[in-house]
Amino acid sequence: MPLAVDVSNYTGAISGAKAAALRTAGVGRAIVQIVDPPPGYPPSVFRQQIPVLLDAGFEVEAYVYLWLGGNTAHQVLDAIARVAPWRARLRRMWLDAEDVSVPEHQQANRAAIDAAVGACSMPAGVYTAGWWWRPYMGDSSAFAQLPLWAAEYDGDASTRFTPFGGWNACAMKQHIGDTSLAGIGGIDLNWYENAPTVQGIQQPLTGSDVLQWYRAVTFGAGTERVEVVEAVASTRRDGWRRAVVEWLP
Repeated sequence: MPLAVDVSNYTGAISGAKAAALRTAGVGRAIVQIVDPPPGYPPSVFRQQIPVLLDAGFEVEAYVYLWLGGNTAHQVLDAIARVAPWRARLRRMWLDAEDVSVPEHQQANRAAIDAAVGACSMPAGVYTAGWWWRPYMGDSSAFAQLPLWAAEYDGDASTRFTPFGGWNACAMKQHIGDTSLAGIGGIDLNWYENAPTVQGIQQPLTGSDVLQWYRAVTFGAGTERVEVVEAVASTRRDGWRRAVVEWLP
């Protein structure tokens, strides 16, 4: 099941038993906040969470909250340094863009996120929401080449979302916030694209691109996807191109 949880300092330590319970509940991915809080806040727990989640068999990713009024490049560099012991096993560093402490100065905010992206030596993605991106970033499409983790609390376990910022698809959607699962509180629920594929040569298709084959992919409850793959010998381009159609029966 392509269900993920994101955990933070507020989640607290995660025991091996709790991690196993999350796996039993169908969770396949965990995204961990990388932070060393200042004095007066609970001590950081990501150093405990990451190895436990990895040992439990999760795909583990990380995220860093960007304070846009500060040096975002240094924030990202610090986060990457903190995960050095596990970096080779982490899939991605998500750049969390939702800081409302800064004015809606769109040019400055774009520059701050651009600096964060430039400093990220790991595969990067952007976590944000349309309600924030539109006013604080002027709905800029400058980062649409990066994977999007969209926060849209509609309760819909899918990657359907309201497009913004040049993104017409998201790699992951946070659809339920501040909840609990398998006895663990302080987590959010997310849905991501990681469907098993039933492969096989099927009936040839026709069209302007002479689409040759398709693969049927199933994911979730009652949702079906057909992925159309263009042949290498396309007259329009080299390599492969995928077109995706999905529907609810």
